[in-house]
Amino acid sequence: MQPLKPKHCDSDNLRLCVSKTTSSILTEYEKYTGYNKNEIVEHLVEEIMRDDLEFMEWLKTKRFNKRAHKNILDISPESSTESA
Repeated sequence: MQPLKPKHCDSDNLRLCVSKTTSSILTEYEKYTGYNKNEIVEHLVEEIMRDDLEFMEWLKTKRFNKRAHKNILDISPESSTESA
């Protein structure tokens, strides 16, 4: 069993416009899982980042805020294997 990890306390409010289909899926998935839409989207984005190695490589070539860069790279596949 995977241990529970602390929720991210440093959150930003982000307003998104999604299709009615996506909104319906999120609503039903929220009911099914017991997680709220924010938590579902957070999880999905992290999963995408773990799987998109090309994006991670591209990101490493970009110059921007070091803290943001570290936060994004902390969810990369390399970081999840290092902590295991």
